[in-house]
Amino acid sequence: IMFKLQVVEYAKKNTGGAAAKKFNVDTKRVQQWKKQEEQLLGLVCGGGAPHNGQMNVNKMRLSGGGRKKISPELEELVFQWIIQQNKKNIVVTRKSIRAYAKHLHSEMKIEKEFLASVGWLNKFLKRHHLPLELG
Repeated sequence: IMFKLQVVEYAKKNTGGAAAKKFNVDTKRVQQWKKQEEQLLGLVCGGGAPHNGQMNVNKMRLSGGGRKKISPELEELVFQWIIQQNKKNIVVTRKSIRAYAKHLHSEMKIEKEFLASVGWLNKFLKRHHLPLELG
């Protein structure tokens, strides 16, 4: 966030193109960040409070930013499956979660490619407050 604000400040004093060149970013990004300046300042100051220089460390990007889930329904079904397995005292491994997610993805005929990668699994477990160390 601070980097984006630095770029915006430089662009105000010079030009957007000069800022893009100096900070090695796309000119379109500079324009976008200039439009988002108030929101970015709000994040730095703690959610829209007057600028006092204190950074809100809990939030590092604007809401709506980041990669979107392949399918919220798929994630919910995988989560419910894990809960059911635990209730039956069946050990759920990281490998079995990934396999089940891939199986569901193909059954649901979702067009987006889905690999159920280790990275996806780690983020899924974190999002659902599940232990990262499974059987």
